[in-house]
Amino acid sequence: MDIGFGVGRHSLELARRGFAVSGVDRTHGFLQKAEVQASAEKLDIEFIQADMRNFHPREEFDVVLSMFTTFGFFETPAENEQVLININNAIKSPGVLMMEMMGKEVLARIFQGRGWQQVGD
Repeated sequence: MDIGFGVGRHSLELARRGFAVSGVDRTHGFLQKAEVQASAEKLDIEFIQADMRNFHPREEFDVVLSMFTTFGFFETPAENEQVLININNAIKSPGVLMMEMMGKEVLARIFQGRGWQQVGD
């Protein structure tokens, strides 16, 4: 499971390599973009629109990915803790959690308060 998977960069590559993948993101536009690419490549990926703070999967996973610093941006420590609880509940025993996070110094250099993109017209 790739949680907070954005446009599916990691999910798509894992599916290309034959892994069964579920991608979770709350942003509909990101899911659509990933679905278009997966369809074009005939990749079988389960796309789930959900907020990681309240996502409870139907099954357990061997691996949960949280890539490109998708964790730790919520307003309260309790929200971040809930995400970790949800991830823990989603991982088989034994299983693997792989988190990639940039340090605050790197993020401070590249931080953008807002991002914009045009979708359709």
